[in-house]
Amino acid sequence: MTTQRPRNEQAIAVAQDVLAHLERLQPVLGHYLSGNIDLAPEFRDQDMQKHADAVQDGCVVCALGACLISYARLYDNVPLTDFLLDRQGHSRMRIHGYYPQVMDTLRRVFSQEQILLIEGAFEGFRASSFESENMEEFCKESHAAWVYGAGHRFSQNMAVRRRVLRDIMENIVANDGWFIPSQLQVNNVGTETSA
Repeated sequence: MTTQRPRNEQAIAVAQDVLAHLERLQPVLGHYLSGNIDLAPEFRDQDMQKHADAVQDGCVVCALGACLISYARLYDNVPLTDFLLDRQGHSRMRIHGYYPQVMDTLRRVFSQEQILLIEGAFEGFRASSFESENMEEFCKESHAAWVYGAGHRFSQNMAVRRRVLRDIMENIVANDGWFIPSQLQVNNVGTETSA
């Protein structure tokens, strides 16, 4: 975005952590965070930070889910109980991130506008039902996120999803913690064929 913004150190750290764990992530469309983890009953009331690797390895994520896990890994204070659904056996737990919990956590790092742009670029939709301080600029960036996302909207290919996630996180790091979709390269997405 053209507006001068202060450097967002937390966003940079979260994006760098996502990039550092990219090959272990299972990025997909349509789920913030969903899967099963092994967790003994006595550990279920802890913060996600202690179990970030297990959550990462046991769950599929979207771009926001990946940011959530990285935020938990880096900054703690993300109660695991907010995401546990039910037991799948003595120590197996179903975990799922719903909109309110994911958004409430990520708003500690990203503005609502940034969250919508990240989600739009990853999922391939245009964020239009949001009022921004600079609506013209937000609409331009929202359109750029949609154009970028449209090229891979229906791909569940793991290599494509990782590439999209990598592009978004590298953009955040390169722009001092701000996601600027108009700087994404549209033509490099969707060319990978292996999972």
